[in-house]
Amino acid sequence: MGRGTKKQQEQRTIEVGAEAGAGHHVNRHRDNYISTSKYTLVSFVPKNLFEQFRRLANFYFLVISALQLVPGLSPTGRYTTLEPLCLVLFITALKEAYEDIKRHKQDREVNHRKVWVLRHGQLVQTQWQNLRTGEIVRLSNRELIPADVVVLTTSNTQGICYIETSQLDGETNLKIKQALEETAKLTQEDLANFQATITCEQPNNRLYNFDGNIAFGGMTYPLSPKQLLLRGACLRNTKELYTELYTVTGFTGHDSKLLMNSRETPLKRSNVEVVTNYNIFFMLFLEIGLAIVCSVGSTIWLSRNANRAWYLHPDKKITTTGIRNFLTFVILFNNLIPISLYVSMECVKVLQAYFINVDRFMVYNSTFAEARTSNLNEELGQVEYIFSDKTGTLTKNIMQFRKCSIAGVSYGNASAEESEAEAAGEDTAQPSVDIEMQQPASFDKVHVNFQDVALLHNLHSGHETADVIDRFITVMAVCHAVIPEENTDDPGKVIYQSASPDEGALVAAAKFLGYEFEERTPHSVTICVDGEKVNFDLLNTLDFTSSRKRMSVIVKTLDGRIVLFCKGADSVIYERLSPNTEYKDVTTQHLKEFASEGLRTLVLAWTQLDSTAYEEWNKVFQEAVTSLENREKRLEDAAELIEKDLFLLGATAIEDQLQDGVPMAIRTLHQAGVKIWMLTGDKQETAINIAHSCKLLTSQMKVMVVNATTVEETARTLAEYLQRRSDDTETEAATGAAVVSSSPSREESVSNTNLLRPDEEKEESAAQQPNEADRQELALVVDGETLNYALEDDLKLQLLALAKQCVAVVCCRCSPLQKARVVKLVRDNLKCITLAIGDGANDVSMIQSAHVGVGINGEEGLQAARSSDYAISQFRFLSRLLLVHGRYAYRRISILILFSFYKNVALIMTQFWYSFSNGFSGQSLYERWTLTMFNVLFTFVPVIVFGMFDKDVYEESVFKFPQLYTRGPKRELFNLRTFWTWLFNALYHSLLCFALPILITSHTNVFPNGWCIDVWGVGLIIYTCVIITVNVKLFLETGNWTWINHLFYWGCIAAYVAWLLIYGIIWHFDLFGLGYGLYYLVYNLARAPLVWLTLAVVPVACLLRDICWKFAQRTYWPLPHHQIQDWERKHSHACRTCCGKHPR
Repeated sequence: MGRGTKKQQEQRTIEVGAEAGAGHHVNRHRDNYISTSKYTLVSFVPKNLFEQFRRLANFYFLVISALQLVPGLSPTGRYTTLEPLCLVLFITALKEAYEDIKRHKQDREVNHRKVWVLRHGQLVQTQWQNLRTGEIVRLSNRELIPADVVVLTTSNTQGICYIETSQLDGETNLKIKQALEETAKLTQEDLANFQATITCEQPNNRLYNFDGNIAFGGMTYPLSPKQLLLRGACLRNTKELYTELYTVTGFTGHDSKLLMNSRETPLKRSNVEVVTNYNIFFMLFLEIGLAIVCSVGSTIWLSRNANRAWYLHPDKKITTTGIRNFLTFVILFNNLIPISLYVSMECVKVLQAYFINVDRFMVYNSTFAEARTSNLNEELGQVEYIFSDKTGTLTKNIMQFRKCSIAGVSYGNASAEESEAEAAGEDTAQPSVDIEMQQPASFDKVHVNFQDVALLHNLHSGHETADVIDRFITVMAVCHAVIPEENTDDPGKVIYQSASPDEGALVAAAKFLGYEFEERTPHSVTICVDGEKVNFDLLNTLDFTSSRKRMSVIVKTLDGRIVLFCKGADSVIYERLSPNTEYKDVTTQHLKEFASEGLRTLVLAWTQLDSTAYEEWNKVFQEAVTSLENREKRLEDAAELIEKDLFLLGATAIEDQLQDGVPMAIRTLHQAGVKIWMLTGDKQETAINIAHSCKLLTSQMKVMVVNATTVEETARTLAEYLQRRSDDTETEAATGAAVVSSSPSREESVSNTNLLRPDEEKEESAAQQPNEADRQELALVVDGETLNYALEDDLKLQLLALAKQCVAVVCCRCSPLQKARVVKLVRDNLKCITLAIGDGANDVSMIQSAHVGVGINGEEGLQAARSSDYAISQFRFLSRLLLVHGRYAYRRISILILFSFYKNVALIMTQFWYSFSNGFSGQSLYERWTLTMFNVLFTFVPVIVFGMFDKDVYEESVFKFPQLYTRGPKRELFNLRTFWTWLFNALYHSLLCFALPILITSHTNVFPNGWCIDVWGVGLIIYTCVIITVNVKLFLETGNWTWINHLFYWGCIAAYVAWLLIYGIIWHFDLFGLGYGLYYLVYNLARAPLVWLTLAVVPVACLLRDICWKFAQRTYWPLPHHQIQDWERKHSHACRTCCGKHPR
């Protein structure tokens, strides 16, 4: 019984027929209602508050607000923290509510879609959300599929239908699906009384796998992915004018494969945000430390002055007094942590993401870049390692058939003149005249660029290899999964829909050579050879998988022979060749030649099968097909039994051209100090050639190649290379000591002169520094088999140690899992930011493993883009994404955070200094609501405007001098040292802002009429000095002044003045304590010349050190951006011409 229960848990049973209709609910499975929203009307408030208070800062201010409500405990009023906190929570809640309302609208639209269902023998229309498992559904052309359904019958006599899965995996090519032969002839009348039982796997997220059986009429028939139509796919017609089919519902709602794959990408937090959280913890400890100091000081002062200060009614219990004083000072100093920090960061990041989305310089084929998250903008400015796929990422993924090797003869060799013309951009894609006379009237010029008339001559002239050529092209035309579709824009023309661009190119090449693929049915393939149709009965298809690396079809020819056609990677095909095969050595040589030119290669082979042996094998294959357990593994084992003793026909060579601007983008990124690793599944020769073409590898580099077949050999090779590098480093250190000792460091060199030298001088300077040059010229090439060993725990750190010394690494023959493991190796062991970029589904794991994932909207669909953090349409845009948007975002966010802490420390520390003057009583120096407005109004907007718009250099300058980017990977703008620098500067400014007004006002009468100034008057002067100082400090950090800066910078100071003028005439308002202490005070202070003198002297005294330091640094120790700013001023007209109306 236990085993039976376990088996039932592993399988799902679905009853099909009248009893499964509405109202009966025989199948107790999840309904088809979906909800992707985060909140409901009831759960929004508690759930949103819970999410917000998970943030340390919000929870901290909640505790402070609670303490302030305790009578007699808060020196700053009861609501001065609660109200700003409520404002912050409200703004964040509004954002969350807006986003969730959009999700609710989308869910409602989907759930209320209509579908036709067969109930009680009648077709009725119902909403998607009311659909249940086991119900029979009718679908029509262009209709979205409402759930995961099993196709029973179609309007096509052979049970064929075509679907488009762009909403699932982004692929727009059509996929063929087919009903079982036993159900394909059922009519609507038959289905009205149809009853069956489907036994299948439990719901899972495997899009391309489905194991099941359907039992009816006393027989059981296997179900496979060919019968499963997934929710979200779209039914499409091809050559039929209209397509209609009946299906049975299998997985509904959140059990469907689409919804089970619709999980959020892994939560990624930027390094800046992590460091900020540490800083908040430090500020919390600093606040506690200050509170302890002041509470101890209060206790000591009261013990010494208990008799004189009897009116304070000191508590005789020291412990009670100490705790009460401690809590009072915690409240007093609570603004050391800026309450508006998170809101400021979110506002800035959202607008930065918007700038990425609308950047007109990152548009290709009307496709804009897309920031799918705003949390990682600043990470883009700190990337040190880039991991890139090759096909579709560096290349166009538009395949062109260029060459082939058939029976040991190489075809398609273009002349040197043609190659040079092609490199120069001239049109060499047209075939020769002789071939053009025999080619189809409308051959595919995009996918065929073949330059050899000898092939057709040998085929038609009775050459000794003619039969092999015929069979070779036949394999190209028959062994594939391509679907022909009529072109609606050009009737009569057929478009080949293929899941793989390689297959489409091979079929187009076969058509070009006179073997046109015309029609596919579930049991046949028809091609046209020299105007004559040739039909092949399709017996079995052994699909391509990443583990098999090959595809085979078993067909029956017109003369009754059973043959197997196979194509795949040379490494797997060669293992299965017959010992008697010909042309192996010469084909191997041709493969190396093709790969050295950067061409993608496939090997074609065939064999004739004995009919008896085939029948026996087919039984094994059918058992594997109908298996519910380990079906994929059993199919692979079955394929191994038949794919053997093959005879080699030849090889194809397909070109995947580089995308526009890739070499320049890689060169720019290299100059910016970014190391690029290419992770590809291609052969080593192809990968190396493409790496040279895109300038990832150069002739000046020392390329280390690691090819090993065992763990021991891998360990030995890595150790040898590491020892060799160690010896070279020691030699360089000895021979180059004099040069190094007399030369500036790399940072100093870049900081002082290198950026502004011409390229020739830079190269000469690099040549004079052998240590640096040698380190920059290292590259590493590793194949997939070696990676298997090198990524083991014992060797992975050696691999990393070697790769870390290289500016470029090429890993070839990589599986998707290996790509992800390589990324994790660098991410987990080096303190650096990693970025992974790819365009296909096989790149998703790599993209999600890196700190930042970038997807390309490419030919292989949108799965990579949908799983990424940022999506672009061309690799060349990556340089702009990093050097412009990333660099600006990193600088802006860094200064925003540092300034937010700086301004609050500068203000609150004046309260600490004042405690020494008031006996540590906890008395606030500032009026409560004016103090509250510091973070909410007077300093809130300017720093946000800075974070949104400030630019230290022109965009064009960043590309002209990519070395400007290096400060990001080195984390020079936001680290512990910079935080402490800003913190000590804030302490210095707070001390001057407190001490100077106290000194000025304590030795003379402030008011001409002899009135004495009180604590609120001194506090308002000090407060105004702080406001002016911190705002002018932000002015000094601003690199680009526009009307927006002027409007908000001066506007906030004007708002402060308006606040004082209006608030100064409000009399006491009991409910919120308004007007307390400041009534008419500002008007009295405005009449005192000494006040104006103080407001002029104190900010200047505070900022004099900053101004002098900036002057000295720019004059004597200029940073790279200082040099570029000087260069821009000299070439201001040219910069504005290059960068447009708003160059910064």
